[in-house]
Amino acid sequence: MQTVVNTETTQLFIIGGGPTGLTASILLSQLGVPHILVERRTGPQPAPAAHVVNTRSMEIFRQAGLPMDEIYALNSHPQARYVTWSTDLKSAPIGKFDLLGDEGRLLARMNMSQDRVANISQPKLEMALAEKAASFDGADIRMGWEWKGFRKDGTSLVQAPDGTEVGIEAAYTLAADGAGSPVARALGVKKNGPETIAQFLNLSCKVDLTKIVGEREVLLYWCLDPEIFGTCIVHDPKNLTVFMVPLFGPLESYDDARCAGMLDKLFGPDVPYELLYKGVWNMSAQVAERYRVGNVFLLGDAAHRFPPTGGLGLNSGVCDAHNLVWKIAARLQGSAADELLDSYEIERKPVAQRNCDKSYSNNDGLQNILTAIGLDPAKGLNQPIHELLEAASAPDEKGEAIRARVNEAVENERDHFDAPGMEVGFIYHGGCALSAASGATPDNDAGSFEPRALPGARLPHVVLEGMPGVASTLDVIAYDAYTLFTDGSAPAVTQPTFGMPTKVLDISSESFAANKARVAEALELKAGQWILVRPDGHVAARG
Repeated sequence: MQTVVNTETTQLFIIGGGPTGLTASILLSQLGVPHILVERRTGPQPAPAAHVVNTRSMEIFRQAGLPMDEIYALNSHPQARYVTWSTDLKSAPIGKFDLLGDEGRLLARMNMSQDRVANISQPKLEMALAEKAASFDGADIRMGWEWKGFRKDGTSLVQAPDGTEVGIEAAYTLAADGAGSPVARALGVKKNGPETIAQFLNLSCKVDLTKIVGEREVLLYWCLDPEIFGTCIVHDPKNLTVFMVPLFGPLESYDDARCAGMLDKLFGPDVPYELLYKGVWNMSAQVAERYRVGNVFLLGDAAHRFPPTGGLGLNSGVCDAHNLVWKIAARLQGSAADELLDSYEIERKPVAQRNCDKSYSNNDGLQNILTAIGLDPAKGLNQPIHELLEAASAPDEKGEAIRARVNEAVENERDHFDAPGMEVGFIYHGGCALSAASGATPDNDAGSFEPRALPGARLPHVVLEGMPGVASTLDVIAYDAYTLFTDGSAPAVTQPTFGMPTKVLDISSESFAANKARVAEALELKAGQWILVRPDGHVAARG
């Protein structure tokens, strides 16, 4: 190990340049907080990895000033609407789920936000976030730099690409260094929950899937043929498909020849493909015991690891950053007590546990679909799969009965694939940044979302007309201030704002004339009443 040549000082130090760390960097720059971010990779995530960017994350990116038209344009499969279970890519579905199939829920989704879920490969998202993060003068983004550990004085030791080691001294450190989090291990923070539920082989391929499949609007194909048993995740139907294969034996048995054989059978002999990435992925369901140790905070996968069933992992990390950064900025300004930072764990950990539990149950729920086909999940490949699939696919009365049973099981998983209550309906309870009334605010069920301007809830979206530069009530929430909605004059607000400025919006004013009725109804705001909204868009108090 080389000798440390110098120690640099910064207000805030971010370890990890994935979506969580980069979101934190952008938000810090919005608030004028200088910081250093180190990422051991020299570029974005090599594997496509996550692909679901949910509604709340898109709202956060909008508030963070990202060019939303460009972000939405990163979606290379905007027509995706189906999830299917079939023998292979060419076979007719045995079961089929339509993400747009429930008109009532679809209408509710359209009304809950101006933003929507997008299917964006993680590397594309990371590149867009990295470009935005690097555009700020106060952000020192260092790719290819690796965090090596804590020194005896509590400062961090990092290694530059040329091997030079440097000390970093910061008022606060954000550890967004991924599922294996060296920082969490160094701090001795344990995670509760199963470390390994299953292991998967990720085979990411450049392939034109439209030359193979009959149905072009599928996001996920569950292929049930035992020789190609796995899930195809379509990131781009003409260019990128990820084949996730559950490991039914030792990793060594999945050598290059075996993988090539599976892909040849999956895509067929006449369709060229290129294997872009091969790696093993471990499915966990864990939440850290602590989110804070002194001046170090855990965010994203460093704090929680979920099964991918539900697409909540990346999005939870984005929300972690959104919840914490404004609080740190207030603390750095010197007017907020340290207990404000404790509210990060108080608020976010229960949400992470709920997301973890839902993701785990979603994974279990998929087994019910296999059972409906006639398969026994406990037996893996050791059962007459071909015969069972033939029976389920047969164009006869028995086959129709099996498919009806399968589609009933599929429909029972709607809250897996369409969970607005998890995306935008999570409620924060307790802590000094919310009024005591937040404890009484009811949680939304996973499959439903009732917009309510109650303490702990995200402010309801209301369409605003005739107001330049804003289209929603969420657009008027600034990340560097509290926002106070009133209907006429309001009494003094006693809820603390931790030294941050408060912007007052009187809905009885002339500027709100065209929107007052809708806003007053949605926010349940009457003359003389008020609603105080935090920088992260959650209601702090009302009176």
